[in-house]
Amino acid sequence: MRTFKLPWLSCLAGAALLGACSPEDLPDTEQLDEVSIGSAREALNPPPNIALGKPTTQSSNYPGGGGAASLAVDGSINGSFGAGSVTHTNQQAQPWWQVDLQGSYPLSTVVLHNRTDCCSDRLQNFRVRVSEDGTNWHDYSFAGVAPTQSTFTINRSARYVRVQLNGTNALSLAEVQVFPSTINLARGKPATQSSNYLAVGGEANLAVDGSVNGDFWGAYSTTHTHFQTQPWWQVDLQGSHALSTVVLHNRTDCCADRLQNFRVRVSEDGANWHDYPFTGVAPTQSTFTINRSARYVRVQLDGTNALSLAEVQVFPAAIHPGNTVHGYWSASGGRSSSSQANRHFVVEVSGQNEWVTFNLTSPAADSYLYLTDANGNVLAEDDNSGGSPHARIARALSAGTYKLVAATTTAGQNAEFSLSADKALLRYPKRLRVQAATQFNWIYDDHDTGAHDDVSVWRADLTGYPGYYSLGDVAMPSHGVAPKMTFVVSGEEDLLARPVDYAWVWSDWGSGGSHDVSFWDPVPPAGYTCVGSVTVLGYDKPSTDLIRCVRSEYVLPAAANWLWNDSGSGSDNDIGVWQVDPRDHRGLSLSTFKGQGNYDGPDGRRFWTLNKSALANPEMAGLPVDGQTALQFAPRVWLHPEEYYLPSSVEHFLANVHEENGHLVTNQPLGCDSCTDPAFLDGVRPDQAHVPMYAEVVHRTVDGQPTNVSDIIYWNFYPYNNGKRVCIGWYSPWGCVGGYSTFGNHVGDWEHLTVRFIEGRPYAVYLSQHAGGQTLLFGDKSLAVLGWHPEAYAALGSHGLYPDAARHIYRNLPNGDFLADDTGRGIAWDGWVQPVVFPWKPMGTYTGSLDWLNITADWGNPPGGCDISQPVAGECVRNGGPTAPMKKSFSQPGHMPME
Repeated sequence: MRTFKLPWLSCLAGAALLGACSPEDLPDTEQLDEVSIGSAREALNPPPNIALGKPTTQSSNYPGGGGAASLAVDGSINGSFGAGSVTHTNQQAQPWWQVDLQGSYPLSTVVLHNRTDCCSDRLQNFRVRVSEDGTNWHDYSFAGVAPTQSTFTINRSARYVRVQLNGTNALSLAEVQVFPSTINLARGKPATQSSNYLAVGGEANLAVDGSVNGDFWGAYSTTHTHFQTQPWWQVDLQGSHALSTVVLHNRTDCCADRLQNFRVRVSEDGANWHDYPFTGVAPTQSTFTINRSARYVRVQLDGTNALSLAEVQVFPAAIHPGNTVHGYWSASGGRSSSSQANRHFVVEVSGQNEWVTFNLTSPAADSYLYLTDANGNVLAEDDNSGGSPHARIARALSAGTYKLVAATTTAGQNAEFSLSADKALLRYPKRLRVQAATQFNWIYDDHDTGAHDDVSVWRADLTGYPGYYSLGDVAMPSHGVAPKMTFVVSGEEDLLARPVDYAWVWSDWGSGGSHDVSFWDPVPPAGYTCVGSVTVLGYDKPSTDLIRCVRSEYVLPAAANWLWNDSGSGSDNDIGVWQVDPRDHRGLSLSTFKGQGNYDGPDGRRFWTLNKSALANPEMAGLPVDGQTALQFAPRVWLHPEEYYLPSSVEHFLANVHEENGHLVTNQPLGCDSCTDPAFLDGVRPDQAHVPMYAEVVHRTVDGQPTNVSDIIYWNFYPYNNGKRVCIGWYSPWGCVGGYSTFGNHVGDWEHLTVRFIEGRPYAVYLSQHAGGQTLLFGDKSLAVLGWHPEAYAALGSHGLYPDAARHIYRNLPNGDFLADDTGRGIAWDGWVQPVVFPWKPMGTYTGSLDWLNITADWGNPPGGCDISQPVAGECVRNGGPTAPMKKSFSQPGHMPME
């Protein structure tokens, strides 16, 4: 490597990273050993570790405690596990650790720091993986045992960085450091110019050859057009990129004044241009800040001359996603950036001098928006630049923290609003977190009251959730069946408060019920809202410690759905119980309830729920839905304890079938219409070998235009579907007259669970069941969530998905028999363990390991044995295989229904 004297560092300090100072410009007498160009640049401009403090995940957690994924980005490279700064997964096949950089960056290197107190040999035979979307990965493999520190050269853009073992072991990392690079997008790309300098040279491609040497005659690395009016030079980046800067290097041997009074032009399509003019003579190096997307970059003189360029460098901007938050004004503070009656938000900007646009919209109030610095000093304000009554501010901002104030033009407004940023992340100022609670304590049921309908009341058991609080009890329209989940809450500073009192709603006096009970509505402190009621055995007022109320800025109006009343009980007083449900995608499903002392319709003013966008959980940040999201929300599927036909990978299946007349047919004969002679049809136990789920990320469109709706379809594949044993004669309580037959078997079985996201936040879960399915809100009390992973149960043999372990009758037959799916808690199949994640693409365009998605044939043998069973049940002994996944309408972007 060329070296140089320290006095030349003054040049490096200004523009080393943009290649402004070339070692070729130094005479040999000015060289000094031991100080390399690269090391000097790093010394003067140390690149930031962009992984520091970013969100992390790992494939599992150490059962013995400690070893959280976040410890690899805490800034400490101490490799002693006892120091509390080393990650640790469970021992498993191909464990992994991952960081989300929260934006796509051009990466230079990834540096791994190994554990040092022991077990360093666990980090061996592994891969560093990088991805733009969490779906498509580029691998950098390492063979053998990693040293204390190992460095991987990346030189590509990525948002996600993953470390993954190839074998079976526990994965531990002391620290993972990720350093950005400056990638010249123009280097080596196709270049053209308006004309060529006759018979001498100066071709257009010399400005993208990597050399900034400006000596036309000595180095032959400078372009040269003919003398003409408005000559130009242009590079095609071969794709649209978000650009940060364009750097021009002028000719230096002579004629530098030819590059004067010109413009740098950028375009997405080569027809519509955005200009950055320069007046006067360009220096040896000139930098233009672009901050927009473009495919073509052009340099064009305004007058008549020859155009020469030593080099043109084009540098990308990091891609920083934005998000949307929602809120509610209750007696807003008008035009004031300091009024606490207005709503205040924190803005995190990652880009350098990036143009960020903020929009404030409200359907019922005239919006007014303030942008301030971190100390509250107003930088910009707007009334209706977004079109009355909407406010908009667009401003170039350097990296850092800012504030937005959502206000109204007049004080005293009560209205909902939405606030969005295109290239910055918005959040509420104080952190409110939720956690899924799946264990409950029974509180009450109306046994022996004589009420026409049943009810039971349950409260989340908080012993497993230290620091979290209940928001209200949960009621079920039955006895003995607990809810599957609710959310409990934790908050910073004064976000949560005990109620100051309770208002009595109902007691069961006179009902004759087995349990004495009373219902109470909490009274919140000023500035707070209580979103649920409390039930206690007996008639004494409950403790105010049973529940927490939430700052009113963090809730949204909710819907009321009837759940129970005591009609028929003979109680001295009446009660109606109404469940609190979100009105739309903005609210969180809590399944709390409000009681009222009559059977009338509910008072809508009493119903509120948590605002999803006000939550500090990373899963609720409203980021783009991608491969990382697919890991965060992948389901757990419980197989039935007696399940014989297990899931498998598609590779396991495809190795044993061939295409024939539009069907994938088993290479080995089945044996009969209901036989399963080929052993591969039994599938693979996911607790003994890796069996992937297949996660398809689909961004929904309407009339070809993007929407704020994205789905992740978690495809489950089974080599065989076992049919139902059905009476083919007449069925009665005493048995079947005419005998039984099993029908509805088929080779190949695709089932799916879909999680829908609106604005990047989870909204609903769909469970496929035969020809239909079931849709539940994310957080519904009927569907358990483990962390953020929905929990489903696969039916015995047929593998349809349900939210509970029970018998589910899905069809009554004309002969008195019925069809039922039985679910149970057997083997747990965890979809977040090495799923295969892929984005939707047009069928026929998948390549490599995903080319099976191009298959158009049905995934199984053709029908057989239809003569006996089809007249009774409408199905054959062996039905044909299922339709290929990518031929299903709901797998396509333009299909908005979840099925």
